[in-house]
Amino acid sequence: MALELQFPTPIWTEKCTEDFSKLHYFTKTISNHKNMVALNKSGKTVLARCLDTWKLFEIKEILNKKFQKFCTDILGAPTELEPAMTTSWLTSTAQDGHIGAHKHMNNWYAGILYFDSNYSGASKLQLHNPLMYCTSFAPDVDPLFNVNQGIEITPSHNLLVFFPAYLFHSTSVQESTDTRHSLAFNFIPKRCGMTIDMYGTSDSQYDIEWLNS
Repeated sequence: MALELQFPTPIWTEKCTEDFSKLHYFTKTISNHKNMVALNKSGKTVLARCLDTWKLFEIKEILNKKFQKFCTDILGAPTELEPAMTTSWLTSTAQDGHIGAHKHMNNWYAGILYFDSNYSGASKLQLHNPLMYCTSFAPDVDPLFNVNQGIEITPSHNLLVFFPAYLFHSTSVQESTDTRHSLAFNFIPKRCGMTIDMYGTSDSQYDIEWLNS
């Protein structure tokens, strides 16, 4: 007899030591940078590419390297996969606000960086179990096997989170009187299926460079 845990959903958290204080400039002057910030009092977001500005490009490079390392060291992906960041935006959630359940279409992985110094009473990140949509039952079983139960991640200073973009996610209600800020971003792989293997991905390859031809 053997128990196998298959179909994993890799979720990565990391406490960063880098300085991300530049991001505070844009949250403090939010009225002047509406195209870079998502106001989430009502759960609505406006997406942009804030890390492509010259003032924040260094932060983009740091996050790109961290995700590349996650792909090679944890997922076992070849370096040729070369993930690329697509969209990036700041979120600002005031007291009593929250972000409703959603997922990030047209992306492979999503990421969040919590760069505020204090997250006491801040709303938590809720990651929904993708298998809950595959069942009509909610039996009383060990939480490890309860597909109706997701996970919650408590924000903290310089906490970085990577999770598959197919996961529906939301936040709890912001209880603190302080505004909760975070940086969100997405990744896609530049190349897929570039090796011949038992799954036949050789006939389903793509290289982003082919789109320029």
